Amino acid sequence: MKKFGLMLSGGGARSLAEIGVLKTLEKHGLIPDVITGTSMGGMIGGFYAAGFTLPQMEKFATEIVVTKMLDAKSPLLYLEESKTGKARQAGYGGIGSSLSILGSKKALDSGRKIEYFLTKTLAEKTFSELNVPFACIAADLLSGKKIVLNEGRLSSALRATISLPLIFEPFEYNGMLLIDGGFTSNAPVDVAREMGAEVVVAIDCK
Repeated sequence: MKKFGLMLSGGGARSLAEIGVLKTLEKHGLIPDVITGTSMGGMIGGFYAAGFTLPQMEKFATEIVVTKMLDAKSPLLYLEESKTGKARQAGYGGIGSSLSILGSKKALDSGRKIEYFLTKTLAEKTFSELNVPFACIAADLLSGKKIVLNEGRLSSALRATISLPLIFEPFEYNGMLLIDGGFTSNAPVDVAREMGAEVVVAIDCK
């Protein structure tokens, strides 16, 4: 049987549908030999490659409280509160004042709590310890190049691939400033092929 690669693209909350794709593949006994992903697709692919079950991943997706993943004074909390109707009373002025802090900050949120969650959940797991060979994509702000992350700690790579500019601060890694890989390769099919995949199933959720 030909070596089977799975590519999971970035796409924000839409990428959660990729968990359903994994369920369907498992149902038919199709387990990828290699996985690549970008941004949220990278997050899902990374957890799956690390051996987390799909029920566990669904639990993370449905039960993680957004406000616990953000800085205590993150302006993004304002946007989250607007869902409850509390922030609507402040009108557009509140959003404007929240965004105005970008004059003195790198992004709306530092990403430290998300980094802590990843580190705590994945422990010290490295790419060499994964059940399935995996790589995710980031972009280097300094060089503008696509960066393929496939060694070292998995938690660091996932923090980098989801670092959407203006939302989360860039992730400092090996002398680079890494941001969301969607800016250079949102659908890294080529990386899956470089990892030996002869057939690649590409799930594009943008």
